Amino acid sequence: MEVKKWTAILLCIILCAGSIPIPCNAAAKKTSGADGNGNTWVYNVNTKTLTFSGNKGIENYIFDGHSPEPGWYVWHDKAEHIIVNDGVTGIGQWAFYLFVELKTVVMADSVTRIGYGAFSACRNLKSIRLSANVTTIEREAFYRCAKLEHLTLPHTLKTLGTFGSCSKLKEVIIPDSVSRTYKALFVDCTSLSKIKLPKGMKEIKQHDFANCKNLRTLEIPEAVTTVSMSAFSGTKLKKIKLPKNVTTIKKGLSYRGKVFAVNYDFELPTKNLRLIEIKSKKVKSIAKGSFSGLSSKVVVKVPKSRKKKYTKILRESGLEKKVKIRTL
Repeated sequence: MEVKKWTAILLCIILCAGSIPIPCNAAAKKTSGADGNGNTWVYNVNTKTLTFSGNKGIENYIFDGHSPEPGWYVWHDKAEHIIVNDGVTGIGQWAFYLFVELKTVVMADSVTRIGYGAFSACRNLKSIRLSANVTTIEREAFYRCAKLEHLTLPHTLKTLGTFGSCSKLKEVIIPDSVSRTYKALFVDCTSLSKIKLPKGMKEIKQHDFANCKNLRTLEIPEAVTTVSMSAFSGTKLKKIKLPKNVTTIKKGLSYRGKVFAVNYDFELPTKNLRLIEIKSKKVKSIAKGSFSGLSSKVVVKVPKSRKKKYTKILRESGLEKKVKIRTL
């Protein structure tokens, strides 16, 4: 039995030494390779830098628990810097998801698209040099990048994905080139105090600014026609002005609860709010519960010529009698 035992141990040692080409835990991690699109990657162990070169987009990572990880992913817990060289045209979905030590990203101006969840949960990411030619940033591309403080968005950008839970992000200027955004745009960005929205923006969506605890002012573009009131819950806004082209006011919640008070799923009281101005004379519908949870200190102002009509639909939507309705 002893002979058999030591024979088994010796065989294991030989296998791990590489005499037979079977992988083992002792094998060194690869420091270079190619993705499915033909781009190459190199990892510098000394500088902890991952560099990509090529002429196509970095391949998508299918994050489903079954698909194999891309070759560079073995460095997801070590890499601190990512460089995307000139020629690479895009960043695939989930490509750098959970790169927990990542601090900086520099991408060449050849990059035009950043995929869904590409840098999501990179909790130490502080600095991003975006391509000057990016047109698309997909949903959750930078979700939960908790240390990201500054971000300059290029004027080529057309689609802007969500930046939820970027808790150190303080200021965002969205260029007027942006024509598409996703819901919950800046949800839980608790340090965000300044947001400039694009002039052509058509809709304020569900939870766009919810729980932005330091947001005190916000100018809604005149082009906006649809507003979900849950976008403003949990902010420090004193005044919400719905512009002259608004036709539809939504509640914007997928669960039961009060928009401006403590909800079932989130505690988002909006304590500073004192005034809601509905500047539009075109409002056709107000969803039930859209103004739920407002304190008696809040005044809703409406156009004088629409006071009777708007009072009726506001009360029917659930606006409590303790909230006064006055004219502009």
